Amino acid sequence: MSDNVFPFDNGWWRLDKVLTARRRLKRRYGAPDWLENEFAEGTAYPFTTGEVLPGCEIRFRRTGWRKVGYEQSLLFEKYKDEEPENRPHLKVRFTVGWLYVGGERLGCVRLEEYDLLNLYNAEFYDLMDEVDSETEELAVALLHWPYVQMDVGDYGNVIHLSSVWQVPSLAKRRVGEIALLSFIMPKLEKASILILKAFPYEYAGRVPAGAKTAIGFGRRRQAMMRMAERRLGVMRMPGDIGEEGWMWRPSPRLKAIMAMPTREPHLSEDD
Repeated sequence: MSDNVFPFDNGWWRLDKVLTARRRLKRRYGAPDWLENEFAEGTAYPFTTGEVLPGCEIRFRRTGWRKVGYEQSLLFEKYKDEEPENRPHLKVRFTVGWLYVGGERLGCVRLEEYDLLNLYNAEFYDLMDEVDSETEELAVALLHWPYVQMDVGDYGNVIHLSSVWQVPSLAKRRVGEIALLSFIMPKLEKASILILKAFPYEYAGRVPAGAKTAIGFGRRRQAMMRMAERRLGVMRMPGDIGEEGWMWRPSPRLKAIMAMPTREPHLSEDD
């Protein structure tokens, strides 16, 4: 997948040796590594939430919709004679925002919105798997709905909240929490679900098997899941995927009718 479709590098592979060798990791309070891209000269944030509290707003930028799987869909033998636009694909767009408090940048948020475009489960998984390990993980989480298109995609876009950060001094004031909800909720009203993976970002969401850091990671992850549940109204997904930190909430307009995820993934509609 070309860099301009998924522009963020989480650097998971670079952290494997560190996570395996150390007994514990120090907490990081600085901005996450992916924000380096946002400091490029001339990067504009033309949209705003407006003031959600006195002197507090989120200014953000949003990409246009981009195809995922245009090239990868050539892997599907049954579509080899179809025109490119008729081959399986999905669409994604990215949003990156800065939390401004008193004119200073004190936090950030990143999310992706997915339009599933009538994909079967197996097609959806194959397309996401071809991108990178992060999108493959997201695909597995979404495939805990038996029919990802009918159960989720038909109701609207999927919002993946992939990164949130704020300076520690804001944590007790709830400024970031209020601003984040003001930013997300209008989007969720029109979407199907919000989904996220709670993890302490100095671990990059992944600890190799047998790592000495596993105990500390598990404790931090559980704490972050409790915080996400309390502040964002998300709930833990059932089974192993929930133990790994995956959480979700339906759009308020769908709360009474949205199907619940299952304990096991469904890689095909026959599972």
